[in-house]
Amino acid sequence: MMKWAAGPLALEVDAAGNACLWVAGSGMKEEFAPFAHITVGGRLLAPVSAGLWQGRLRLQFDGAEAEIEIAAKDEYLRLAVTFISGQTDDFIWGPFPVGLCEGYGEIIGAAWAGGYAVCMQALNPKTVGGIPKELEAAHPLGERVLDRAGQRERVSTCAALPLSNGTALQAFSRNRTRAARRDFYYAKNAWVEPIGGEDAVIEGSAIALFACRTPDLLSAIGRLEIAEGLPHPMIGGEWGKTAARANESFLITNYYEDSFDEALEYARAAGLTCVYHSDPFENWGHFELSKKRFPSGEAGMRACAQKAAPLGIHLGTHTLSNFTTTNDPYVTPAPHPKLLKMGGTQLLSDIGTDDRTLLIRDDTYFKRLSLVNAARLGDELVHYEAVEARPEGIALTGCERGAWGTGAAAHAAGCDVFRLWDYDYRTLFPDAELQREYSRRLGELFVNTGLERMSFDGLEGCAYTGHDEYANARFVQDCYDVWGPNVRSDASGLSHYRWHMHTYMNWGEPWYADMRNSMYGYRVANQAYFKRNLLPPMVGWYALRLATRKYESTTPDDMEWMLSKAAGFGAGFAFCAGMDILSGHALTMRFMGLIRMWEAMRFSFNIPEDIRLQMQDQKSEWHLEEAPGGWLLHRAAIMLFECSPEGAQPGMPSGGDWMTFNPYGRQPARFRLRAGDERDRGAVVNPSFTAGEEMISFELRLESGQYLIYDGGMEAQVCDGNFFVLSTVKRRGLPLTLGEGVGMILFRCLFEGEEPPYPQMKVFSYDEGTFVPQRIS
Repeated sequence: MMKWAAGPLALEVDAAGNACLWVAGSGMKEEFAPFAHITVGGRLLAPVSAGLWQGRLRLQFDGAEAEIEIAAKDEYLRLAVTFISGQTDDFIWGPFPVGLCEGYGEIIGAAWAGGYAVCMQALNPKTVGGIPKELEAAHPLGERVLDRAGQRERVSTCAALPLSNGTALQAFSRNRTRAARRDFYYAKNAWVEPIGGEDAVIEGSAIALFACRTPDLLSAIGRLEIAEGLPHPMIGGEWGKTAARANESFLITNYYEDSFDEALEYARAAGLTCVYHSDPFENWGHFELSKKRFPSGEAGMRACAQKAAPLGIHLGTHTLSNFTTTNDPYVTPAPHPKLLKMGGTQLLSDIGTDDRTLLIRDDTYFKRLSLVNAARLGDELVHYEAVEARPEGIALTGCERGAWGTGAAAHAAGCDVFRLWDYDYRTLFPDAELQREYSRRLGELFVNTGLERMSFDGLEGCAYTGHDEYANARFVQDCYDVWGPNVRSDASGLSHYRWHMHTYMNWGEPWYADMRNSMYGYRVANQAYFKRNLLPPMVGWYALRLATRKYESTTPDDMEWMLSKAAGFGAGFAFCAGMDILSGHALTMRFMGLIRMWEAMRFSFNIPEDIRLQMQDQKSEWHLEEAPGGWLLHRAAIMLFECSPEGAQPGMPSGGDWMTFNPYGRQPARFRLRAGDERDRGAVVNPSFTAGEEMISFELRLESGQYLIYDGGMEAQVCDGNFFVLSTVKRRGLPLTLGEGVGMILFRCLFEGEEPPYPQMKVFSYDEGTFVPQRIS
């Protein structure tokens, strides 16, 4: 039996090549399983024997062998492949089963129980957390993998995979020196180009194994990063994973070089420390800045960063990683030789510069149609519209010759025709080698301009190269190697090695529904995911909206709903709005004040735990006010009512009898009446409201899309659809009171116009509030 130990962790390997990880003092049951697996020609092989040779572990497989250097450090074991047989396709570390299952972090590669944690960490980008995707259905641990059919993606992407009786730690490295065919995304048996360099070979694949007390897991990973020279992003001199303000919220907008002062004012009003540009680029690939937004180029963006820095504000941006716009110099006027090919065939007949139909030998890679449909012949790109089978061959029809500014040329029969990989954003992709130019260019842009925050949107595009998560990790690593540890980054998805480089993950998009409903379930599910993977929590992007045909303008209660969820989860967010929207909403500065107040309370870390849990409920409503020495946090009840103008005779009052329920004490009635939306062509006239023996009324004409806002005083405001005040109107009658418990409000009005609106009314009530003190330094 061969044995290595570091701290409380021991690794044993027997003569058959089986390994056991166990933790002294944990009571963890010892379990042996193959130390590693390899694949050769599609066969999955386990060791048949193991022994020591010149201090290294030598594993014998059926017709192959590998050598592993194992070094005991102060806190961890370092394992690295030093030799492997040349015909090996993949080397899989483990999977190592450990009998710990109280909790696990599938991304960080850790499992814990009984106060102890065991962790595996990949030590370079070519060592990928998980197993090769093609082995999902034939996982070495077989039926012990929990819900394998229902979690098919997780089987291959988990560095720590839940088992029926424990957890498996797993990672792999590929031989990428040879061309291959693999299934990925919607492509079956797709062509994968080889790569060069040390990342291409399995030798050098390395992991660290360690055990510690569970509360020390995060700090132990941080010490490992420093010891092994892994990425270790910093925030103000603190490690990004433990910095108190790692998950600060930020403003996303599309400022111009000459409107940056205005963007800064919004950020300052909100107390936000980052202004993040949503779309600064002229192209993706070379990442040249928009000439319209930044006429001074990188010097203009650098000037913005220098203006923001004294205010404690930094700048950021995002891009779709390796997605390549067709106006980029990598595409036009001559396409780069290393634009990513899906596959190819040959031209069957000569063509001139004006031919609009191309006959090709095989349509395997051409029949999947897209918005781009890019074929490459030499230095010419052709956009085709359709594929037809003809007696003389496969026809690409409706061809645009010399597409995207490339030159149309004559081509002889037999020349290669390649289909290029594309995406429905009307973009192309680079191959794995070319994309390294992209990432280094991004790194240089950040250094040149002073940008300090990055979102790798669309990072999955790197995997179109066929090089799986390695390609994603390499893209980010190349950026990090240039811009260093002081840039905060995130991505639309996370992985084992990239965990070291990303400060957090902040996805949850606002485009698909209103603020309260867009991807809410996904945002909430992410919070548990972040917690078990030791990431600062974020709830994603939220958008400020103006009134449209589909959406109501963002309301104050919408804002406080969003801010209460962020505070409840202790999470940051991105507040997204174009400069035209920020100036086009009357309540923007009020909303910025709400952000400042709610974020200050969140970072006080003094919200009572029971209230914090209640705030996470999607249906809960809250309202926050400043108070001496802290804040007064109110539970809120919002009642929504609607009445229909249908059936109302001209000149006859109509409306609704609405049952209310106020769970809090007796208080003045507060409400917001909206006269439908701008699509209606009519008005609500002279509305009145009765509760018990009290009645108030307003003599006015409320046009479609306008609001009547009443907060219990002598006057109400009439506002347009974006809350700009149009007028004030005095109430008639005594103040209306909202009683505790069940009650009634009788609403009456006249309807006028060709298409009278459907009035909607929100009634608000609040409890007396809970005092949340400011944090005392």
